Amino acid sequence: MPHKNMIQENFLELISKHLPDMLWAKDLEGRYLFANYAICKNLLMAETKEVLGKTDVYFALRERGKHPDNPEWHTFGELCHNSDAIVLEYMEPMEFEEYGNIRGELTYLEIHKAPLFDKDGVLIGTIGTGRDITAQKKTEETLLAMNSLINSGPVVLFEWSMQEGWPIKHVSKNVFPLLGVEYGDIMRAHMPFTQFVHPDDLTKLAEDVSAHFAKQSLSFAQDYRIVKPSNEVVWVRDFTVVEYENSGAVKSIKGYLLDNTAKIKAHEEINRLNFTDTLTKLPNRQKIQLDLNTDSFYGCVVFNIDKFREINDLFGIKSGDSILVQVAQWFRDMHIDAYRIGGDEFAMLFVEEKKFEEVEILLREWLEKFSHSFFFIGSEPIPVRINVGVALGGTKLLTRADIALH
Repeated sequence: MPHKNMIQENFLELISKHLPDMLWAKDLEGRYLFANYAICKNLLMAETKEVLGKTDVYFALRERGKHPDNPEWHTFGELCHNSDAIVLEYMEPMEFEEYGNIRGELTYLEIHKAPLFDKDGVLIGTIGTGRDITAQKKTEETLLAMNSLINSGPVVLFEWSMQEGWPIKHVSKNVFPLLGVEYGDIMRAHMPFTQFVHPDDLTKLAEDVSAHFAKQSLSFAQDYRIVKPSNEVVWVRDFTVVEYENSGAVKSIKGYLLDNTAKIKAHEEINRLNFTDTLTKLPNRQKIQLDLNTDSFYGCVVFNIDKFREINDLFGIKSGDSILVQVAQWFRDMHIDAYRIGGDEFAMLFVEEKKFEEVEILLREWLEKFSHSFFFIGSEPIPVRINVGVALGGTKLLTRADIALH
């Protein structure tokens, strides 16, 4: 059976090249052990040979780095790590629906993951498959929206006047749960819609709407916050449809809003888990790398605890962890926006340009205060010192500050 033997020998290669679904395997740290052509092309934007040993976050940051003007260009990566951890926590096959931007477009994936064992039964990581269900999701969302409208459910219909404040010209009678104001009161008062929009979202919302009008967009969707008279804040998903005169002027603005709070909060919680150090509750190394790739910073300072290994050796790891938590709290008390970037290392970033002399004075002040602070193992105070490395201006701030530290 030479033909059958040849297929068996080339089975993995055939899957890698021709399977339309994404297929991969990762180790316990989330590093790729195998990735087929579909995931390399459609999610990682990489060659199959270069993914081995790298993580989803690595490729997400690389893609965002190619488009520094658009931090939403590629937001897949961090979510994947979190679902890997869930599978390993429960140790059973699981199904997820993950979404994020790929090449600037919102994409939904149906994901199946399971623990991965070697031939001796030792856990070595996770294995997974993924399928693009974006078209299906859009169809489902359309059908869901239509059903909700028909059944007068959570979808609230609006028509706005093209005047200052976007007065509510008409609204469906199920408006109270969303805005906290009765239908009759809104219709009698011809209320401006802007009075319900969260003040921090109003400027961006107005700018986005104006941009869509300028492009004569026929429809668009936005996420923003509503503030009810009770001060309860609600996230809404706003689907707007616009009609234009032949002259290009806006003829009518209609649309529907639905409460999107639960989905937004779930997404925020996933981000919190991915970007927060579990011990100190400070932002972690992934977060500082993301911030450095999405914002402009002038300087970086890296701190580490002097002879921290000796603390662990003398008093034990739990005591060492307690010191790390206390040091993190010291940064908070000093109103320093610190990150824990690994082990006994912490970091902070400067946005504004500063002279080295200014930074030196500030750091010496902090070091002086730190040296007079108390850190405890149980009820016993122990002396703790920190070392500092600084990088100002230019690129690779975190790397340069770490080099300066050591």
